[in-house]
Amino acid sequence: MDKSQVADVLAEIGTLLELKGENPFKTRAYANAARTVESLEEPLEVLVAEQRLGSIKGIGEALQEKITGIVGNYGGDMVLSEDWGKRKLAYPI
Repeated sequence: MDKSQVADVLAEIGTLLELKGENPFKTRAYANAARTVESLEEPLEVLVAEQRLGSIKGIGEALQEKITGIVGNYGGDMVLSEDWGKRKLAYPI
């Protein structure tokens, strides 16, 4: 997964958190991290492998873990919903 794809995911997470009504500082942190990741000069994979994301302004410990998870887990691909197993609805349809 390249840095523009990771930036898109971070921006989308920030938007979803905003729609959910989360803390505005948290949603803004995701938007800022998306812009930061997009503008990186060094390859994102190198920064993740060397665990140097936290040294970049605007990327704290929580965002470093999130980005590492996005890049590392499944190569950043979404897991198919069929792999999630059956879920029970909270209310009847």
